[in-house]
Amino acid sequence: MKLAQGLIIATAASAATAFIPLRIDRGWVPSRAQAGEASKEEAHLWASTPNTLLHIGSKGVQASHVRSLGDLLSQHGLVKVKLSDYRLEAAELAFKLKEAEGARLVGIHESGRYLLFSSEV
Repeated sequence: MKLAQGLIIATAASAATAFIPLRIDRGWVPSRAQAGEASKEEAHLWASTPNTLLHIGSKGVQASHVRSLGDLLSQHGLVKVKLSDYRLEAAELAFKLKEAEGARLVGIHESGRYLLFSSEV
């Protein structure tokens, strides 16, 4: 089952997640079944990537980060990115990193300090 693109936010305390559609202007809202299925998938993806492979410092996303993310995705398929500075906006940085070839944002952790990317199929 293919869901519309959106942000999936995981909670640290449990495996529960919330799906936030990016196409709000088109009126698309996921059904409870779709949101529940997305929660299980996304929780599994977070659990299967224990190590952070890319760190973003206080200067934000640089061109080298975008290239590195593309390389890491081609090698690993799933990449967890840590934002080292709590003042950085996770959603804004996620869209900058999404410029990497073949990158698809899977989710932003509830803490706002981790992003999860997968390679597009």
